[in-house]
Amino acid sequence: MPGMSEVRHEAALMKGVPVGPADIRAGGSEEVWRETGLASAYATRFDTSAARVFGYPFVLEALAVPTPPRTVVDFGCGPGTAAALAADQWDCHVYAVDSSHAMLELGRQTHRAPSIEFRHVAPGALEFLPDASVDAVMCTLVMATIQDVDMMVRVIAEAHRVLAPGGRFALLEGHPDGVGVEYSMKRPVPGRDPVLPGDPWPVQLKTTAGPWLDVTDYYWDLPTYLRILEDAGFQDLGVVEPMLESAKERADPDDLAAASWDTERTLAPYVVVSGCRR
Repeated sequence: MPGMSEVRHEAALMKGVPVGPADIRAGGSEEVWRETGLASAYATRFDTSAARVFGYPFVLEALAVPTPPRTVVDFGCGPGTAAALAADQWDCHVYAVDSSHAMLELGRQTHRAPSIEFRHVAPGALEFLPDASVDAVMCTLVMATIQDVDMMVRVIAEAHRVLAPGGRFALLEGHPDGVGVEYSMKRPVPGRDPVLPGDPWPVQLKTTAGPWLDVTDYYWDLPTYLRILEDAGFQDLGVVEPMLESAKERADPDDLAAASWDTERTLAPYVVVSGCRR
């Protein structure tokens, strides 16, 4: 059984950027998983309805301007959820990349489409791809695992490097204005709100099994995201803050039926930040 410090580090590894003590525990207990078990728990126990309703459709929409991409990188793909959605929606090749072998194996078992190529990479790197070689790059729920701003800069600069001129980049994260807000699938840990960019952001996420899981992400505000994208060379920056009314037009009915989404009628649970390489 690994020590708690190893598990905290490993939770960040799951999303491809091992840079901080992200922490996952079941219902406040001391249950701890090895990498394979942790990846499986992440992929199968978290209720992903909120991301499927308020997140992924808007990421894909941001990448399909002016036309759907033919080659896509899912940077920090985890179990390949966003990669599979892109492959289903477009006639494209998806490079689903991560630094976690366990997450990649889970993705291969779950999503067997020949158009998805799962690849192991070093943290924050896309060394197998040449400059200006792909049409779109997405990072979904990756930045919240990063505590070190330099690593975030590296990830976004690498995304810019591999994009062809006119290529689109989009990131999806929990909305920074959601500090202290109780959403349908996420609720705050009382008295532990982040204040500054890079601060730990402890929250509880709903699971399909019933109990809520304690997760420590890291807080980044919109000005930080926009500054790093601009410094990397991205132009035509855009911010989308999806709420229920706009999500209804895009979401799968089964995902919409997962909750009443009362808070999400007026407060966006996620933010999508995008830009274009010129």
